[in-house]
Amino acid sequence: MPREQISIEIPDEWNENMKHGRCWCGKDHSEFAKGQKFYCSTKHAKEYAKRIKYWSVFKEEVLDEMGSKCTQCGYDKDSFDKQQEKLRKKTFQNKAKEYPEAIKQARAVMITELQEKFEQIKDDGYVLEHMSWEIAEEHFISRSNDMFERKWFSIEVDHIVAVSLGGAMWDKKNLRPLCSECHKIKTKEDMKKLKIQRTQEKNQTLEMKTVDCK
Repeated sequence: MPREQISIEIPDEWNENMKHGRCWCGKDHSEFAKGQKFYCSTKHAKEYAKRIKYWSVFKEEVLDEMGSKCTQCGYDKDSFDKQQEKLRKKTFQNKAKEYPEAIKQARAVMITELQEKFEQIKDDGYVLEHMSWEIAEEHFISRSNDMFERKWFSIEVDHIVAVSLGGAMWDKKNLRPLCSECHKIKTKEDMKKLKIQRTQEKNQTLEMKTVDCK
C-alpha cells in the first residue's frame, strides 16, 4: 500500500519554537493549558492541524467542490455504470446467437422454474414469509419470533429401557435411533417412570421399617 501523500505548510518560526519545546506561537510549556503536551491550547492544536493536508482528504474536498464528473468524457459513476450495463447486455446478446440450441434448452428450464415459483406465490403463507419489511411495516404486520423459528433434524441413540431404569448401557439390543425431538419426549417419559419407581421403593422401605418395629 503506497504511503499517504502529505502537504505540510508550517512556517519556519513555528518549527523553531516547537523544536525547543514551546507551542508554535512561542509560549513556554509552563504556560500550557492543563492536559496539553505540545500546544498551549486546544485552539492552537487545531490551528496547527489545519496546516497539514492529507491527499486522501484533500481530493475528496476537491471533488465536493468541483463535482464527480469526468471533464474529458463527461461520465459520472451512475452514467458510466449504465453505459457498461448496456455494453454487457449487448455482448451477451451477440454471443447468444452462436448457441441457439443451448439458449432454447436454458429458456425451457427457466420457464419451468418460473412456473414453480408462480405456484409458490399463490400460497398466502409463502407470500407473508417472503414479504418485504417495508410492506409489512406499511400494513402494521407484526412478526413474532415463532414465525422464523426453525428446528433442525438430528438422530440420536436412545436406550429403549433407560439405564436409570435398569437397561443395559452397551447392549445394542437395548439401543435404537430416535430423532432429537422424539428423544426429548422419551426422556420425559423415562423421568416419570423413574419418579414412580423411586416412590414405590421409598414406600416399600417404609413398610419394611414398620414391620421391623412391630
